[in-house]
Amino acid sequence: MFAFAVALFITRSIAGPLGALENAALAVSYGDLNARSNVTQPRELAHLSQLINAMVAAVQERTQELEDRNRQLLDARALASTDGLTGVLNHRAFQERIRALVAAASKTAPVSLIMLDLDGFKQINDRLGHQKGDEILRLCTEACVRIVGSDAVYRYGGDEIAVVAEAADLDEAGRIAENIRNAIVEEGTEAANVTVSLGVASYPLTASSADELTYQADAAMYTVKSTGKNRVCRWGEIAAAPPPVPDFLRHERRSLTLAALADAFGVSEENVLSEIHRVLRDRAAGIQPKRSAHGARQMIRTSRRGLSELTSNPARDASPGGRVKEIYPRGRGLRPI
Repeated sequence: MFAFAVALFITRSIAGPLGALENAALAVSYGDLNARSNVTQPRELAHLSQLINAMVAAVQERTQELEDRNRQLLDARALASTDGLTGVLNHRAFQERIRALVAAASKTAPVSLIMLDLDGFKQINDRLGHQKGDEILRLCTEACVRIVGSDAVYRYGGDEIAVVAEAADLDEAGRIAENIRNAIVEEGTEAANVTVSLGVASYPLTASSADELTYQADAAMYTVKSTGKNRVCRWGEIAAAPPPVPDFLRHERRSLTLAALADAFGVSEENVLSEIHRVLRDRAAGIQPKRSAHGARQMIRTSRRGLSELTSNPARDASPGGRVKEIYPRGRGLRPI
C-alpha cells in the first residue's frame, strides 16, 4: 500500500509538469511564439521550463527582427520601382513588366502598349511654372490610373507615360487610349488646356518582341505629335499618315513632292535633282530661270539653304508621292524638321 502511494505521488508530481512542458512545446511548434511553460516543481523540470522559455523568447526576438528587415526591404523595393513625383510605377518597373508580359503572352491573350505624351508641356512649364507643370502631370497619371488601374501605369520619362493593356488587342487598346485622351482633356484647368498625343501597338499582332512593341507605340505617338497632336494613332496607321512639311516650305500651299517638282520644272521625276542643281547654279550666276510656269517660279523662290538641304542631306527622303520627311533615330518615328 505504501509503495502504491509513493508511486502515485511521483506520477502526479512529474506527469503534470511534463504535460505542461509538452503543451508549451506544441504551441510553439504551431507558430505561437508567445507560449510559455510555468513549471515550478520539481526543481529539474522547473529549470528545463526556464530554458525552454528563454529559447522561445530568443526565437521570437529574432523573428521580429527578420520581419522588420523584410518590411524594410519591401519598402525599399517599392521606392525603387515608384516615381517620386507622380506615385505611379517608374521606367525600371516598366521594363521588367513589359518583358515579363510579352514572354507570357500569346495570340489568344495579347498584350498592348499605349505611349502618351503631353502636348506643349515645355510651354506649360515656361508659362505657368514647374510646380504647375508637376501638378498637371500628376493629374494626367491619376486620370490613367482611374481607367486602367495603378499597376498598369508607368512614368516612362519626362512627360511621357506608358500604359500597359494586358489581354487587350490593338482595337481594344485603341479604345482605352481614346478614353484616356478624353479623361485628360477633361482634367484641363482654366490656366492650361491640356491635350495628349497617344500611340498604340500590340504584341504579337504588330510587334515580335518587347523592344519592338515599345518602339512601335513610341513611334506612333510621335507621328501624332508631328501631324496635329491630341489624337490616338495605331502603329498600322503610320504608313498612311502624311509626314509634316519642312519649316522652310511651310509658306508653300503645294506639297513638295517629286511629282510636284517634276510638273513644275517640266522634267521627269528621275531628272528632278539635276534640274534643281541647274536652277541653283543659274541663280548663283544671276541667270533668269528658263521655265516660266507659275509653279516653277514659286518653287524657285524657295531658299537656297532649303533646297541645298533637300538635295544633300542623306537623312531626308523625298519619295515619289510622299512629302519630304526625316526619320528620327532610335524609335521616335516621324518628327517635324
